[in-house]
Amino acid sequence: MKRTLLPEVTALIRPSVDPSLQDQLTQLRRFIHAIQAWGPLFSKWYLGGDSKEEALRYEAFGEGEFKPAALAVLGASNSGKDTACDIGLWNGQDGSQAAGLKYLMGGLRPWTVNLRPRVDPTITTPQVVSVVEQAAFIWSPMLITAHPPSYMTKKVFRDRPGVGNMLYLPRSITQRQVPEAGALVPVIREHCQIGTLIISVVDQMFSDLLPDHVRLANSIEVRLVDQDLLPRYADL
Repeated sequence: MKRTLLPEVTALIRPSVDPSLQDQLTQLRRFIHAIQAWGPLFSKWYLGGDSKEEALRYEAFGEGEFKPAALAVLGASNSGKDTACDIGLWNGQDGSQAAGLKYLMGGLRPWTVNLRPRVDPTITTPQVVSVVEQAAFIWSPMLITAHPPSYMTKKVFRDRPGVGNMLYLPRSITQRQVPEAGALVPVIREHCQIGTLIISVVDQMFSDLLPDHVRLANSIEVRLVDQDLLPRYADL
């Protein structure tokens, strides 16, 4: 039987102005600080490369700042543009311990920030919640999904995001609106609610290998669509 993986976290963002490269790196540094709480496998991050040896040559962050050598490589790879179209980071691990982080701002909007860990689920649901909340604080996204990549084929609506482990929407949502949800977590910034995190399963890590978990996430998706709360990708 396939093993359960940690959820892939994807934030869809549409900033009012294009961030500078320095702004992008500051945002990523804040996000990585939250991810590092997941444990040693997430402590160091490197620029991508054509080989493992090349990638390990450029550690991204030093004492809270982007390292000059890595910054120079990143600037060159983006042709000196003020805003980087594609920033890819890697945790330096192979196989089942690998994780990738991408900040994609090229071409069509919305842009995306995507964290894809391929490690075993030793992380708890509250730890995933803290990372998703931090993404909400940093990017004020239109939504954030958190679910295994394989759940994409099991969600109800092909043209809309899925719930999976959890889904963040930038609005207030109540238990009365979504009674199937395992938990609803209001996301608060500066004493104001900026959104709601809809969690499907609270007593264990969600797994799309468990039919009961999939049915629960699917029922939440249907409930959201019935109330026009789950947007189509085309409308983002």
